[in-house]
Amino acid sequence: MLKRPIRRSAIILFILTLVVFLVVQILFKTQEIFQFSDFQYIIATSIANAFVITSIYAFVAASNLLKWNNKPGIGFIKIFKLSFLPGFIAGVLSLLCVFAYFHYVDPSGIEQLKTEYLDYSLVQAKVNGDYEDVEKVINSPEVRNTNLLNNRTFTLILGILIFFNFSLALMLSFLWKIRNTPKQG
Repeated sequence: MLKRPIRRSAIILFILTLVVFLVVQILFKTQEIFQFSDFQYIIATSIANAFVITSIYAFVAASNLLKWNNKPGIGFIKIFKLSFLPGFIAGVLSLLCVFAYFHYVDPSGIEQLKTEYLDYSLVQAKVNGDYEDVEKVINSPEVRNTNLLNNRTFTLILGILIFFNFSLALMLSFLWKIRNTPKQG
């Protein structure tokens, strides 16, 4: 009963995630189209991940909840599945595509992200007054030569993705349960 809407929602989320990713790559990776900061690629990537993509996932989960709210035979577990599985499936597929993109299509993109992040950290350290300590660590060969796209990073991001989708689905499921529990008295 729920396989079709879960699959449809996962495909929609996957496509929207890749669209946001590609928009950031096209508009903000180079300084040609927009120039709002020396660190525009890392800032645009952070904003897209923290606000745009999470909002899209929350909106799709909430719309699934509203769409299936009054269907007969829908319970807490089904609402949880409807809220969790599309985001989880789309997130894993998107993560695999992003890692493949940076490994095979544009390996310079991950180096640019790393360099901008480390340089931004140096600027922030200068503002905070602890530049010397931070500069020694950040400019060390171990840090500058670190591969950001390794199995550890993939696992950490996957854990964050699971935690986000699980928390969102749990919240929405409990809200649905509270809303649909008959009032006593």
